[in-house]
Amino acid sequence: DHSQENHKFDSVVSDVGHGIRLDKKDLRNVMRILKPQGLLLENLSTPGFDESQAGLFKDFLGNVHKEKVL
Repeated sequence: DHSQENHKFDSVVSDVGHGIRLDKKDLRNVMRILKPQGLLLENLSTPGFDESQAGLFKDFLGNVHKEKVL
């Protein structure tokens, strides 16, 4: 458990799978291990999740950029 060992990372990548997305608990865990100017990338395989996830990310991270990658 990296958060218990106080490890901090420049970036975190989430590729959780179809029909699954990060929730508030997950983002709290990410915030514990992400450096202050760090980058969080989430691969959303369910297109309908993008707007709600962008809102949740803005609540936690402030500066959010959504990009569609093919």
